[in-house]
Amino acid sequence: MKKIILFLVLSIIAPLSVLAVSEVDYDVKDVYIDSSIDFMGSMHIKEAIIIEGSLNGFERVINYKNSALKDWTSGEIDFANSSIYNARGVSLSLVSAFNISEDQIGWNIFDEDYKDFNETVSAVSGNSGVYTSRETEDGIDVKVYNPNKSGYIVYLFDYYIDQAVVLHNDIAEIYWTFLPQDFDPVESVNIQLTIPGSCTDDKFRFWAHGSLNGNISGISDAKDDDGNILYKGVLATVNDVEFGKGVDIRMTFDKSLMSVASSFLNNSGIDALDKIIEVETERANDANSQRKMIKIVYYGIYGISIIYLIGIVLLWIYLYRKYDREHNVNFTAKYYREFTGDYSVEVIEYLMEKNISNKALSASIMNLIYKKNIEIEEISNSKDDLKLILKNRDNVSKAENIILDLLFSVVGKNSIVTLKQIENYSSNVSTSRSFVNKYNSWKNQVVMDAESENFFEDISTAKIIGFVYFILGMIIMFLNIYFNIGNTVLIILIVVMSIVLLIYTNTFKKWTKKGREHYLKWNAFKNFLKDFGSFSNKEVPEIKLWEKYLVYATVFGLAKEVQKAMNIKLSEMGDTTVYNSYRPLYYHNIYIGDRLDHSISHAYNKGTSLINAENAKSSFSSGSGFGGGFSSGGGFGGGGGSGHGF
Repeated sequence: MKKIILFLVLSIIAPLSVLAVSEVDYDVKDVYIDSSIDFMGSMHIKEAIIIEGSLNGFERVINYKNSALKDWTSGEIDFANSSIYNARGVSLSLVSAFNISEDQIGWNIFDEDYKDFNETVSAVSGNSGVYTSRETEDGIDVKVYNPNKSGYIVYLFDYYIDQAVVLHNDIAEIYWTFLPQDFDPVESVNIQLTIPGSCTDDKFRFWAHGSLNGNISGISDAKDDDGNILYKGVLATVNDVEFGKGVDIRMTFDKSLMSVASSFLNNSGIDALDKIIEVETERANDANSQRKMIKIVYYGIYGISIIYLIGIVLLWIYLYRKYDREHNVNFTAKYYREFTGDYSVEVIEYLMEKNISNKALSASIMNLIYKKNIEIEEISNSKDDLKLILKNRDNVSKAENIILDLLFSVVGKNSIVTLKQIENYSSNVSTSRSFVNKYNSWKNQVVMDAESENFFEDISTAKIIGFVYFILGMIIMFLNIYFNIGNTVLIILIVVMSIVLLIYTNTFKKWTKKGREHYLKWNAFKNFLKDFGSFSNKEVPEIKLWEKYLVYATVFGLAKEVQKAMNIKLSEMGDTTVYNSYRPLYYHNIYIGDRLDHSISHAYNKGTSLINAENAKSSFSSGSGFGGGFSSGGGFGGGGGSGHGF
């Protein structure tokens, strides 16, 4: 029989539990508490807890006493912490829940139509329209079962606190926690507390405790015959109440309003108003000190943020004028036909871009061909391959020597190398490392040669300033967030401008006077090469310089355009002998430059790709002594020695 009953109960409960909300995700938007004291010293409280989101129900533990408060005896009261303020009991009158729209939120929520839920012995998530209650040592634990999947829902609790008012010789007092510390965070709390009559401010005083952003005010009734304002209660509001921050109200009033219940309410037996004011004055002073500190921090951080933004603009102007604005030099020509400086062609790219690429390497090899250090031969039966032959190392720079080693010692043999050999050299990791290492050695040497020319000013100070100011901006951003300054636009401006400043100070460059002059001249030379075809035949330099122009056109990335313009110029000259003797030479040289650039780029890119792939596949190092990849920094164990060829 018991099994049958159990089966029937489960059959009823199981379908209901399916309605339960699986993902609980909600926010307590508002809490409205309407409380009134009656002539017997008890308090009638109506709570409306408004929630947005999904949940199965709401649990409200309502205590009528606080067991942690100090005991009291008549004449000996701690007005900051005393169990005299505990009530005698709590009785539940009504529990309900219903869905509302956002425009229904307000004090009129208590005027809405709602039904009294049924109390049940037990319930599960998914049940609707019921509640359970359980007595605790200090009050009652009420659970309302009414799911909500989205939108707004209000959970309503209506209850009585028995004999909550305390009597003293001079006044009556209520000191009550309306929102306990163990309560979900609430965006807005609104509390109204009224007395069963009215009284003047000689007895009527009120205080509230909780978040410092709260406010409490008296509710006036009318004026007595002497023109004094009569008060009937208080209204307290506070926003953004965090978990762990309770809200309580303390109010004193004329004890004659409690004459009916004077015999059974807690009575201290002493004059209390001055002592209460003394306690509350100390609390108010402490709270005001906190407010002053908060204001100092708030306006201090806000002010620092504004100063920072102004400072970053002024700093930008300063950095530009000192480290970025270029020197004025006496050169304004659009075209320039002379070769500036006595440095190698590859150095020009560093001057122009502060970077070295394959264009510089191709131009350097073209220059070695022009200087007759390298000779070119076509390979029979091969349309897309050429043979490079090392003829001599006369008058070559350190960087050019590295190129010759790369071509004829690393890749080629016996002073000969082909373009196909260059392209295919980086076919495995071992040869790739050799090629890339030699390439990087050449690149580093070019950078050293370029830096020795003193083209650029030292801007390391600007970089340090930018980094320090960026860190300062991040600290100010963190302070804004940590202390909840709340100005999102200000925070975004600080972050964006800090990052932009950091990027700016790490990307700009400034030429020295020499560097600026050489840059403008080489740029004018580039313009001359770019517009080579637009000059009249009388304006173009003598033909024997054209081959050298092609070398420099390579570093500027203009080789094809310049070669095409030169071919047109040769044909326009009308001298068949000159045309026939020089045109194949320029065609040959531009073909060589194009093929060289392709071969070098292919070998370098393929080599770096293979090396990166190999490094990515290497095993992680192990510090526990069970094998794995190598750690960095070899050569610090016992023994050693050396190993060199001889």
